[in-house]
Amino acid sequence: MDLDLALRGGHRAGAGRGKSGVTDLLAIEAMRARVEGTGDVAGTLATGWDAFELLRAVAAGCADGAGGLFAAFTMASVSAAGRDAVGVAPSLAPGRAAGIAPRDEFLADAEDVADAIGVLAATLRTRLSFAAAAAADAGDRAACARAAGDADRIRALLSRDG
Repeated sequence: MDLDLALRGGHRAGAGRGKSGVTDLLAIEAMRARVEGTGDVAGTLATGWDAFELLRAVAAGCADGAGGLFAAFTMASVSAAGRDAVGVAPSLAPGRAAGIAPRDEFLADAEDVADAIGVLAATLRTRLSFAAAAAADAGDRAACARAAGDADRIRALLSRDG
């Protein structure tokens, strides 16, 4: 299913009724837009923290009932440790991250959730790579580069094109 259709509330008939399918695709898309809209290193770090937390929460929540995607969701949840890399960056101000609030409003099957997470992870990888190149502080460069690698692993695990 197309992410746009999922965001309008469409879903495959009968899909997503268990733990694996309930997620807020709007929260994933809103986070992708937040990540895409960051401009400076500190903003990218703060938004990156929230994005990794959302990726971890959604992937962990979907793993149990994901069938053939169980391993991918489980590994994606573990790869969201990129949040920890971002968390030690010198330019991440305490309390700067806004936090997440998935609302579980839309039903979607595991493949749709995987697609949405893959798009978010790809966007996060790109923004963190740009931030790593722009960072003046060596600690920020290293944190952004490590977190970008973790985001890329999540993208590879959950994107259909790998």
